[in-house]
Amino acid sequence: MLHTPARGTLFYRVTADTASWSDVLSGAGSYYSPGGRYNRAHQRTVYAAEDPLVSISEYAFHVALDLQRSIGAGPLTGPPTSVSVGLPLLKPHFLWCFTLQNAPPLVDVEDPLALQTYRHHLFELLNPTSQDYHRTAMLADLIRHPNPQHPGIGGILAPSVRTAAPPGYVPQQQIFFVPHNTLALRGKRIRRWTLTLEFGDTAGQSVTARTRDIDWSRPWFRLGGAQVPVPAYRNRPQAQPYAVGNWYQIDIRFV
Repeated sequence: MLHTPARGTLFYRVTADTASWSDVLSGAGSYYSPGGRYNRAHQRTVYAAEDPLVSISEYAFHVALDLQRSIGAGPLTGPPTSVSVGLPLLKPHFLWCFTLQNAPPLVDVEDPLALQTYRHHLFELLNPTSQDYHRTAMLADLIRHPNPQHPGIGGILAPSVRTAAPPGYVPQQQIFFVPHNTLALRGKRIRRWTLTLEFGDTAGQSVTARTRDIDWSRPWFRLGGAQVPVPAYRNRPQAQPYAVGNWYQIDIRFV
C-alpha cells in the first residue's frame, strides 16, 4: 500500500511562467485554489510526476478549461475578426525538474490494501469530472489524518486522469502534502524549461479568427530555455526524450 520514492528520483511539475523556484515546492497554488482532486482549499499540496508527460498532460487540460471559459465569457462586441482570447492559442509556462530530500511514503490508492483500508472504488479515482472532487478530497482527508500504524505518510500515489497511455502502462501522479509547520518541501532544483503550449485546429494548424473547430484533446508543446532534452521516462513503453525546439503533439483525456 505504501510506496516510497527512491532517493534521487526525478520529479516534474508545470507552473505558470511567473512562478519562482520557491513556489514549486510550497504548494501555495493549491492553498489559494478552491480545491483540487486530492486537496481542499487551504491544504497546501504539490502535484508532481516522475513521467514528465503526466505533468504536461494534466496541466494542459486545465489550460484548455481556462481558455474555454475565456472564450465563453467574452463580450460579443467589436469588429467581426475580434475574439475574446489572444490568437493563436499559444502561451509559455515552466516545466521544472527536481528531486526531494527524503521523499515521504505515499499511499498507492490503487493498491488492494488501500482499497480495503479507505473503502473507495477504482472508478472514483478516474472520474473525469473537472469540478466535483468531493469524494477524492475526502479520501485525501483520510490519508492526511494521523495514522499510528503509518505515521510517516506524506502523500498519495494516484492514477493520472488526463494522460493517454499505451496498453499495460498506468500513468501516475505523485501528490505530496506540505506540512503545516514548513514553508515548503525540501528539494533541489535540477532544471527548468520554458514550456510553450498551443491548441490548434483539427488539421493541426494554429487557431485564427476564422477557425471553426479547435482540437482541445490534442495540444502541441515545445521546450525552450535549458539546452538539454527532457529525458525519456523509462517506465513508459517506447518513450523518447523531448528535444528542445521541437514541437510535440500529445493526447489528453477529457472523458
